[in-house]
Amino acid sequence: MSYINMVFAVVFFGVFSIITLALLQLKYKWMLKSLFENIICFCLVGGLLTVTLFPVPLGAEEVKFSYTSNFIPFHSIQNYVYELLHGMKIGFIHQCIGNIALFVIVMFILCCFFQIDSWKRALKYTVAFSVLIEGLQGVLGLMLGVFYRSVDIDDVILNTIGGAIGYVIYRQYLRITKSKNTNKKMFTKM
Repeated sequence: MSYINMVFAVVFFGVFSIITLALLQLKYKWMLKSLFENIICFCLVGGLLTVTLFPVPLGAEEVKFSYTSNFIPFHSIQNYVYELLHGMKIGFIHQCIGNIALFVIVMFILCCFFQIDSWKRALKYTVAFSVLIEGLQGVLGLMLGVFYRSVDIDDVILNTIGGAIGYVIYRQYLRITKSKNTNKKMFTKM
């Protein structure tokens, strides 16, 4: 990431987050815990956008490689699996495992903060957020005249798988913490 892009990303998301949180704090009069939770959520969104959109090249001459778009489901995944089976692991790890892992974390944190309680809501959030990211990558590519990030339907599929795993982990987390709280209450009554 170039120095200018890194500074821009930090300043942009920092200023955006501070202004947005300040306005929300004034409107909703959050308690300290809610403010802290919202700061974490904004940092998560800012980090996710930074990982998926930056570095933004300042011009087409900065782009070393132009990516293509893929709108055929499972096409890229098939290529990464083929490469993996033939000893080239980096594409599979970076693209497949990376997209899944990223959205496991995203969905778990979103579920914690927004109490997402159904599969349908979790799926809607995951697909919407993933399509938003891919759409932003496409729009930025069109604006710059060169695709510096790939726009890929398989990223949406992998992100959705990651979101589903994150939701399952969240549900297990709720079950474990609920049973621990029940056990504590049972022992304090004795």
